[in-house]
Amino acid sequence: MRGLMSEDCIQSSRFVEVCRLRSIRQELNEGDTLVFIDFPDLSRRQPRQTDCYGVPYTSQQFRVHSEKLLATGSAKFAEMLNPTYQFRIQRRRKLTKSLPEGIKYVLDLTPPSEGDELVFQVTQLSLTPGTIKWWAANALHKVSNWLVSGHDDVCTCGQAPIPGWGVPKEGVKAQEQDGNSNEEPATNSNKSDNINGEAITAPSPQTLIAKRLHGINRPYETPSYRNIPDYCPIRHCNSIIRLLMMIEGHDVMLDSANRVWTLVALAKIFDCTSVVRDPVTQWIMYFDNTKFIEVLPEEALQIGFTLELVQVTQCAFRILVNEQAIKDASTDSSRDLSRVTIFGRRLGSLDDELHNIVQHAARALVERVSLIPDTFRSQYSLDCWMVEEWVKLRKMEGILVEHRSVGSKMGLNSLRDLMMDMQNTIATAFNKLETSLAERQALISMDTDRATYVLPDDYQLLEEILPELNLTQKLLCPFIYQQMGEMWDANASQSKWLSAANGLSTGSLRVQMAKAQYALQKMFFATPELAAMAPWEVSLSSNTVEDFIDGASPFVDLDVLNRQIHDAILPYTSSWVRFDIEPALNMTRHMLLTLDNNELKFLPLWAGGCNDGTGGVFEPELPPAQWGPNGPGPAYHTGITIPSTSSVSGSLVNDFSTMKVKGSTVVGSLDAQDSISTVYAPGHVIADNVSVASESFDTDGAEYYQEARFVIPAEHQDTGRAVDMMVESLHSDADTASVVTDRETVMGSTHDSSDDDVMNIDDPVANVIAQSDESDSDASTLEAWDEL
Repeated sequence: MRGLMSEDCIQSSRFVEVCRLRSIRQELNEGDTLVFIDFPDLSRRQPRQTDCYGVPYTSQQFRVHSEKLLATGSAKFAEMLNPTYQFRIQRRRKLTKSLPEGIKYVLDLTPPSEGDELVFQVTQLSLTPGTIKWWAANALHKVSNWLVSGHDDVCTCGQAPIPGWGVPKEGVKAQEQDGNSNEEPATNSNKSDNINGEAITAPSPQTLIAKRLHGINRPYETPSYRNIPDYCPIRHCNSIIRLLMMIEGHDVMLDSANRVWTLVALAKIFDCTSVVRDPVTQWIMYFDNTKFIEVLPEEALQIGFTLELVQVTQCAFRILVNEQAIKDASTDSSRDLSRVTIFGRRLGSLDDELHNIVQHAARALVERVSLIPDTFRSQYSLDCWMVEEWVKLRKMEGILVEHRSVGSKMGLNSLRDLMMDMQNTIATAFNKLETSLAERQALISMDTDRATYVLPDDYQLLEEILPELNLTQKLLCPFIYQQMGEMWDANASQSKWLSAANGLSTGSLRVQMAKAQYALQKMFFATPELAAMAPWEVSLSSNTVEDFIDGASPFVDLDVLNRQIHDAILPYTSSWVRFDIEPALNMTRHMLLTLDNNELKFLPLWAGGCNDGTGGVFEPELPPAQWGPNGPGPAYHTGITIPSTSSVSGSLVNDFSTMKVKGSTVVGSLDAQDSISTVYAPGHVIADNVSVASESFDTDGAEYYQEARFVIPAEHQDTGRAVDMMVESLHSDADTASVVTDRETVMGSTHDSSDDDVMNIDDPVANVIAQSDESDSDASTLEAWDEL
């Protein structure tokens, strides 16, 4: 990070960096491991590819220390240093008989030229459009040139050639004409690369709107040498050299997002991410360069996950979850949000794992904010908030309900009308928040920030976007919560709700409260005995009933009520304030970003989440069981059950014909286990004609077992089995009950198969139930069943 405070040193530092790559053999000349990196020969397929100074790249050979490679904890390097790999590489390089002096190992780190490994590495190393364009962050986001404006390894910017390294023919002619062949390159200024911002300025919202109207979708002009490919084999080779330099403890200049992205990908490929973790963290978290997280959250999340950077991961995750939640909550089918967010940011790509956790967290966020409107619009809002002034009214209501005189009924009606009006003012105030916008000056500032990374075709002013959002989408932005705090401000003079409540209009709360108080005063005058029959002081703001009757003070203090409502809704009004977000993410202040633990739990453990890799974080919590779990397997049963239909094994027709379908009163299936009990020990076989009670009931609690058998069946349980319980319960003979169970199972299975031609037992069973209701003996029931 040296030189960050000196813009004048940037060009010379880059020149030194290029020279270090050219002479890497002199810098890395110690160690017991010989490394080969062959650069691709692209002369026949592509134009001449050189660095900024016109010098082509050549293959490199240098030394590193094997102990430093192994100290990274890389399984990849450990595999390369084993005898099998070493024998193959040494034979390929013809070094099996004569290794150079001091060399124990040989590594060939040349990128693969074909096969699946090539596809994998190209996919990992390919630059995203956002990282390629991050060179303009100096002018757009005030990021230091030292961090972002570095050139690619293959560059056509046209710098003066390096003396002694070979000069292209065009350069020789130019030098002969100008007579400046001995001029130092460090003093030459790049004609098209301006250190102070490369001649671009941050566009304003008006500029983008004007460009869109004229059909221009470029916020600024991009120099030709900045149009680099997403993958470059020479960049690949040079980045491997830089990674080994970092492993050896040498400084590497991280002067562009392209270089950072490539080094992170290579560290992941070689399983040595700890080598680049600290330098990359410094690069991302350095002052204004944190805007990389806000403008390119997909790239930031991938870097954060690869290097396990907590702050980067959490911040990028918040942004992506908020954007996905706004998309999920959309009800406008005409708007395409597959390539761009609702605020105009072009979407990047995530792998399946990262996309999955973002989707789950976004769904949880939508579910949470969707419940907020009901909280304010419900007629029980003040009850749920336990507002003290409201509780007093409830107590008064209870007192008046106990007295059934005419006067108390009139007072009760007036009190309930007032309470209804109070609830309505809460709902009305919330509805006003839904239709209101933030301060215009704040929206203008947010639009200015968005103009630095949104393309003209995707740009809209916030005052045009926000009215088109539905309520759930608005609740995913901070504006409603901010205005909610202003609506019920703790300062009585600033509270908008209190100002409306204290108004003198016909529907104001103060007028309604005066009407209710007058009705209650008339009640006390008409029935003075009520004043002494109950402790009215607990329900009145006055010290005594006499003061209330005299009208010395209202029985509801609106100032106190406003303050109590403010305290009750504080979790909502403060939910947009970012207490624990670092860095501050000021460019995305038009989104909520304040996720709770239920959304952040999908992050890994090292990032502050609960995702331990088992997948349990994605599963709903187990429901409570009344009798505890019973039965094996992943299912969780309530312990209250009725005889279950056994599993069907083999041919269903054969089972029907031979009556092999068995009914069981235990949860575990007998057929699935070949008649082995799944409740008792594996070696305990249960006979077909024996009914076994569930293990959940002990021998001393037979009455609970009988009660459990008569519970109303669940929706997924057919009526036939419930009827069988009724019939079976009337039999005292165990053998007869077993026969009935087997017959019912056949009928129930046939009924479940939806085959009308096999058997329909609805009407006969109804007849059995009717006969059993009319008879008081078991004999009549058995006769009815024999008739069936």
